Amino acid sequence: MIKMKKSIYYKALALCLLLLFAQGAAAVVFEVTTAEEFQSALAAASQNSSNDEINLSGGVYSGNFRYKGAGSGNLTITGSDRVENPSIVDGLGSAYGLLIDELGSDDAAASTSTTSMLLEISHLRFENIKNIGRNGAALVLAGRRDSSAIVSDLEILIDEVSEGGAISLSGFSASIARVLFSGSGYVQNLIYVDCSGVRSNSVAILQPDLDIKNNSWGYLLNTSGSCGDTDFTFETVTTFVSGSSRINAFNLGAAADIEIKDSVIGSSLGPIYGQKISISDTEFRNVSLGFKVDKVNLLRNRFFDSSANFKSRGQRTAVSLVNNLLVNSAVSSNGSYSAQIHEIEFLSNTIVDTSLNLAVSESGLDSRISFVNNILSAGQPFELEINSLPNLLEARSNIFNDVGAPNLWDVYENNLNTSPQFYDAENLDFHLQADSPAIDAGSDDVVADGASDLDGNPRLVGGGVDIGAYERSTTALHPADSNGDQSISQAEFDAYNTAWRTNDTWPTAPSIIPIDFVTRAGYLLQKGGAYKNIGVGKPATWVPLAD
Repeated sequence: MIKMKKSIYYKALALCLLLLFAQGAAAVVFEVTTAEEFQSALAAASQNSSNDEINLSGGVYSGNFRYKGAGSGNLTITGSDRVENPSIVDGLGSAYGLLIDELGSDDAAASTSTTSMLLEISHLRFENIKNIGRNGAALVLAGRRDSSAIVSDLEILIDEVSEGGAISLSGFSASIARVLFSGSGYVQNLIYVDCSGVRSNSVAILQPDLDIKNNSWGYLLNTSGSCGDTDFTFETVTTFVSGSSRINAFNLGAAADIEIKDSVIGSSLGPIYGQKISISDTEFRNVSLGFKVDKVNLLRNRFFDSSANFKSRGQRTAVSLVNNLLVNSAVSSNGSYSAQIHEIEFLSNTIVDTSLNLAVSESGLDSRISFVNNILSAGQPFELEINSLPNLLEARSNIFNDVGAPNLWDVYENNLNTSPQFYDAENLDFHLQADSPAIDAGSDDVVADGASDLDGNPRLVGGGVDIGAYERSTTALHPADSNGDQSISQAEFDAYNTAWRTNDTWPTAPSIIPIDFVTRAGYLLQKGGAYKNIGVGKPATWVPLAD
């Protein structure tokens, strides 16, 4: 299973526990060893007014298990965490394995109930889930509009053609973490959210870490009905797709907003539908992204061997890429669905071996392409297609390294055709050398106050902003250097190493400690502790002072 950001999970858990104790209901604990005992415990929990805990021992639980309650208490279901003896829910080839139906089919009760459930489900394996209908799933959660769920450490195996999803939500706001999805069939939706009827509010997917193997999935997340002003947030997501898997991304309807941040995506994500999508501090590898939304903001991301295609959803569409690294990739806003793209801005990106085919098809006072402070290097084409005359086409303070730029600009100022002098392009380190012509050569007017570069360093250092995604900086300290004296002591290393081993967060970014940051701190300590910053990629930027 994949680790998620520990602090996020436990914050959510602490909130649930706080609310649980606030209700003041005594806990009832069920120790379960058979399928009959499991269903009996669910039935008992659904009828009492207590906060119930159901603990499943390792073994196989065959059946379609259902909780149908009145929303009067909270519920925790925990399976075995022993890898050699998991708790397996065998759905017997039916439409669901476990159904938590907080208010039954009584939508009137759902609309008037003043209680809400706090639900925790963890350490279960679902098998033999087949012929799923539209609202069916291995795990089905149906609650009133203010109910919350924490779902973690699951394995879900589906092997036959299905219309529904692996996880289905209605009414619940759910945090989903560390889930393995696998099988050999086609499944329409990995996560399905029903926003119809009185249970349509407060539905969200928060902080999932997903491991996807072998299946051919329709959508990572799909919704039906009107989700209103619902925001869908994916934070610290690690999505791995392997075997024969292919998965599309999101189908969220016109009103929904999507946010992805601090994630690693290694899958083929098909069209992303929605109103607004923001992606920040995320790495994409071998990913084909399609966007069909009203507004796209891509900030401080890394794209390797990937593509992004922007299309209009039928409204006027604006696309913004700021402080991104694109390597061996392709970006296009050209195509039959781009007719209403009216604004494209590329600001402070480093673009290497990447093709750009940008089309603006709508005229008007705010219709424009702005290409400012970018490095475009290594010989891939740059094409502009103007179907309707924009108000502004500007290229300012860029480095076009033998790539060339179309002669269509209204404004073409302070651009260079020269080598940007990357630190180590062969090893994918596109930081700037000390004598790079990109240093302090950018236009400051497009840099927002407090902006940071791709490394998270301040954007304005020295005499002006640097061109490209990286601001050359030699001042950042190694996060293990807690007293800021530019030296790693034994005590500082021990504290940093312990925090890494125990998966604790660190007060200095990155808060989730990478292993290479730990080994770099150990290397610096071995070399005497004193170090300097040479202004390249972390953690290689910190070298012994004597070097």
